[in-house]
Amino acid sequence: MLVFASFFMIYASRKWGGYIGDALNWIVAGALVFGLAHLLETTTYEYLGWNPEVVEFSHRLVLLVGFLFFIIAFRKIRRLS
Repeated sequence: MLVFASFFMIYASRKWGGYIGDALNWIVAGALVFGLAHLLETTTYEYLGWNPEVVEFSHRLVLLVGFLFFIIAFRKIRRLS
């Protein structure tokens, strides 16, 4: 669902430009990373049979990247004020 929502956000945010559009693109990238992180977690645990500790660690590392994208976006929005 998150991956589908991020593609919709990409389509909807193409009309914006400047700082807002750039920040929206970073937010979309963060949402896409969140969706892919959960798909990665399910795939590695259910289908590849990885150790649960390794799966959770890799999942959290990928989520960290998504949070970094959100931080970049919010810092860009903060520049407007």
